[in-house]
Amino acid sequence: MGGKLCRNLYEQGAIHPEFAIRERADYEADFINGKAGSYWDVSTVISGNQSRMTDENAVLHASNLFANEDGEYFTSAGRGNNGVLLFSKKAIPDEETLDKVINIFDRLADEEMCNLLALGVEGINYEVIDGVAHMIPENDTYWQEMIYNPYSIPLAVRWPNLRTMPVEYDYGAQRNLEIIEENEPYAVADPTLGLISELYNEIGGDLDTLLSDAATLYIMGEIDMEEYENRMQQWRDQGGDDIAAEYAELYEAAQQA
Repeated sequence: MGGKLCRNLYEQGAIHPEFAIRERADYEADFINGKAGSYWDVSTVISGNQSRMTDENAVLHASNLFANEDGEYFTSAGRGNNGVLLFSKKAIPDEETLDKVINIFDRLADEEMCNLLALGVEGINYEVIDGVAHMIPENDTYWQEMIYNPYSIPLAVRWPNLRTMPVEYDYGAQRNLEIIEENEPYAVADPTLGLISELYNEIGGDLDTLLSDAATLYIMGEIDMEEYENRMQQWRDQGGDDIAAEYAELYEAAQQA
């Protein structure tokens, strides 16, 4: 279903004709400058892009849930964590120091720190009116570059937007929160997370390329659905089924451990 949607958008000119070889900076610029009507990204970019659009009358929208041909919805779930924190024994010589460092991360879940990570600096990124934070759109780039990218993404120990003061969000930010709620009932976790397939390590890269090339050619109208399905079968025959079987065995073993 996703491939058919993208193919339709491509045929209508809503996707840049050279999307397959465009770098991120290029396709973002195409979108912001009105040279492309859509692109695939995470929902958190909606608000930031809205304030950067060269056409002040442009209105952005984001959708994430699409039904398959049987009318069933699903979306890929996240990992359920923000990564792994590693502490160097060379930099942290004893447990007393380690406790102090861990305490810093514990405090990142406090409302004050969540306000900083999610909203930025009061007076620069937002102003408080009657106890409600109102974002300052023209300073969104400052928040993205100085707070969100270097600190909020790698350091947040929980989704900070859930613990902030009341916020009057713009459409983009509000839509992002709505998407999170909409996705939850249909989120499907990846059972292979944490498992290592030796076969995938050997041939997975080539098989991934086979899949991505087939999707690109289908979206661009270079191949039809029959040929696309033929290439999916090639993926299965050339090792995809074997990788799936190996992951299934690893998963079963992990469940019994």
